[in-house]
Amino acid sequence: MAVLGPFHMREHKSGDYIRLARNPNYWKIQSGRRLPYLDSIRVDIQPNRDIEFLRFQRGELHLLSFLDPDQFQELARTRPEQAKDAGASLENEFLWFNMAPSAPLPAYEKAWFQSRNFRVAVSHAIRRDDLCRVVYQRARGFRHRSIPGRQPVLVQPATQAARIRSAACPPPAGGRRIPAPRRSAAGSRRSSVEFSLITNAGNKARERMASMIQQDLAALGSASAS
Repeated sequence: MAVLGPFHMREHKSGDYIRLARNPNYWKIQSGRRLPYLDSIRVDIQPNRDIEFLRFQRGELHLLSFLDPDQFQELARTRPEQAKDAGASLENEFLWFNMAPSAPLPAYEKAWFQSRNFRVAVSHAIRRDDLCRVVYQRARGFRHRSIPGRQPVLVQPATQAARIRSAACPPPAGGRRIPAPRRSAAGSRRSSVEFSLITNAGNKARERMASMIQQDLAALGSASAS
């Protein structure tokens, strides 16, 4: 296999591991010796991060690509010589809305996601400081956007709720509003915003964040009713 990197794939067992072999034609030379020094690397595919962490503690794995906050705290407590906080990284967590015109969603849901008021209200409603404090145990900082130097103006929950209300039934080009009807347990007709937040199973940090975001957005309903 032709590659430009230091290794090429020698073997792949689906759902189990990938074995990388040394590329003898790699261009880089250090101290008169062609890199890489290693003959091969085996990358295990481990769907359960708890088992992966246990294997690392037992010395069966030499490297982990990711540690949950709880795992890092445990490692810092039991093996402080192995737990080094290297500071902030470039890793980010994103929340994406499906804004594709061809998405198999009802028209009124597409209108929510395509509304800037809706997206801004959701963004401001998420308490990022709480996510850093509770989920990451203050091991991370937060940024509201990827453009440096542009900080958002935080608004009150009532203003966020007003934006949600204005986006829930946005007028299309013809001026006719698209209703977003729902029925309560009593059968009364009301407008509400309801969507699913999907993440990968087994990622405890993201599962906790999803639960906290759900609470933050639910608070907008209280602000709307008050």
